[in-house]
Amino acid sequence: MAIQILRALTAATTVAAVDTAADKLETAKRLGADEGAAVRRGGGHAHQGHDPGAGR
Repeated sequence: MAIQILRALTAATTVAAVDTAADKLETAKRLGADEGAAVRRGGGHAHQGHDPGAGR
C-alpha cells in the first residue's frame, strides 16, 4: 500500500523498491513500482535496477 500512497501524495516520477526477496520485488512492481533492486543480506550491493542519477 505504501507505493500507492507515495504515488498519490507526491509528484514522484520514479518509484524504486529495494528488498532482499525477489518475490517481494515482483509484488512491488505489480503494485506500481517502476524499478526494483535486490540486495544481499549483510550489506551487499544492489544487482538489479538502475542509477536514478544517470543521465543528469
